[in-house]
Amino acid sequence: MDRRFKLDSLLSVDIKKERLSGEAARESCMVAASILSKSFSSQLGPKGLFKLLAEEARPLFISRDAHSLMTGLMLEHPAAKLMVELVNAQDGEVGDGNTSTVIVAGELISRARKLIEEGLNPVTIVEGYRMAAERAEEILNELAVPIMKNDLPAIVNTSLKDYRSDRLSAQIIEVVTRIKEQYGEADTERIAVHAIEGGSLDDSFVVNGATLFGWALPSSRKRVENAKIAILEKPLEIGVSDALSGMRIKDSKELSRCFKEEEELLRSMVNRILHAGANVVVSMGSIDVRAQGMLTHEGVFITHHYPEYNDLRHLARATGAKLVNDILSITSDDLGEAELVEERRIAEEEIIIFDGCKHGSATLIIRGGSKQLADEHKRIVYTAIAGLARTLEDMRALPGGGAIEVELAKRLRAWATRLESKKQLAVEAFADALEAIPRALATNAGLDQIEILTELRRLHKKTPSMGLYVTEDGTKIDDTLEKGVIDPFVVKRQMIHGAVEAAELIILVDGILQDKTREEKLEESQAIERIAEDDEEELPA
Repeated sequence: MDRRFKLDSLLSVDIKKERLSGEAARESCMVAASILSKSFSSQLGPKGLFKLLAEEARPLFISRDAHSLMTGLMLEHPAAKLMVELVNAQDGEVGDGNTSTVIVAGELISRARKLIEEGLNPVTIVEGYRMAAERAEEILNELAVPIMKNDLPAIVNTSLKDYRSDRLSAQIIEVVTRIKEQYGEADTERIAVHAIEGGSLDDSFVVNGATLFGWALPSSRKRVENAKIAILEKPLEIGVSDALSGMRIKDSKELSRCFKEEEELLRSMVNRILHAGANVVVSMGSIDVRAQGMLTHEGVFITHHYPEYNDLRHLARATGAKLVNDILSITSDDLGEAELVEERRIAEEEIIIFDGCKHGSATLIIRGGSKQLADEHKRIVYTAIAGLARTLEDMRALPGGGAIEVELAKRLRAWATRLESKKQLAVEAFADALEAIPRALATNAGLDQIEILTELRRLHKKTPSMGLYVTEDGTKIDDTLEKGVIDPFVVKRQMIHGAVEAAELIILVDGILQDKTREEKLEESQAIERIAEDDEEELPA
């Protein structure tokens, strides 16, 4: 059974027919995309709400990150799947702004639907949206402000939302900027984020290297300084085929000789590892108990059984080690280095720390009071890391708290009045769609969205950076640039273009074709499942 969450009531659109065409297909897609988009508006901003995904086939999942939630849904409608692809693209490109992108895309589609009902051609609407997006990018470039290093905490804290913490933001900035300075780019693949249940977010810490979830073998050392690390892709053991292939054991002497040959081969492998200079061995497979004894006798730190290849890949990148496939050919050039390798117990987790690595990688250990909360902290920290990494590529920012969307809407409406074609209506609809962001922020903060939007429009006649700002006394309207509520330029630019591209594809849909063969196979498999369930019910207790 698929472990993704299935929410049938989310899409009240019947697409079980073989084919939909023309207005019916377009209407089906637009309704589906709009419903999906509106269901995520309550997640926006620091006062956004959580959504809970739960069913018997998967662990409890709670989050307010649009990317995590949407990729966890089991969606059947092609337009809904397209919206998931949109949020995947946003997350992959900039790592932030996922919820905003989904909301704007949904609003563009909803407003296009109204224009089509009024008689406007879908092609005209799409052309108007494209023009508005191009003009919006020009306005973004005009409004963007250069940022300095001391502005980076504001960027990170805006991404962290209500989890903002001076200590955590400083850790994120230190890690990302260090990698940027060492390699010329803020490569987020060099940063691993792991969640551990227990403690609070303030208990999170940084390892200048890598970590593995596991423990050292009971007989080996638990701490090694100035470590030389060998990472083995294959088990350190002798298979039956290696030792006994083609042999016939006639008596106990031959069996004893066979065991000696095995031990000699194991010793030769161990000697190669020791000769290379390794004092820490990490193996993806098992390690023969005799090899364990030989290595521990020499004071080697041993750990094994790591099926997560990405963790070992990050360890290799952090330490400079190479993944060794042939143990008998290992050399000192294959080893990685770390100032300290140590087994630690954090809450209920056993982890191995590889600290003091000099190859520009890092790991953030994120804490939370429960598993679900720790995982949510991990997701939001990843978002902050990705947003900061993209900011360091383009050191420009824009006012947050819905300020930039209100200003864009104001200027686009003024620009639309100079257009003489029907595209003016599409540009005005585009401007209205952007204001869905401050409306959602106001609603989620418990404020009247109409009053807030009216006040923001009035204030933007003089100050383009007026937006919503969360204080200890509640959410207020203020100059978000001065208050340090700022968004990376690249995130807002990607939000606009991503939302327009998704809306364009859905607005111009002219048909939905269903694979009849696939549908028949699906129905057949469902029938088989029902028969199996009936048989189980008939079995005697």
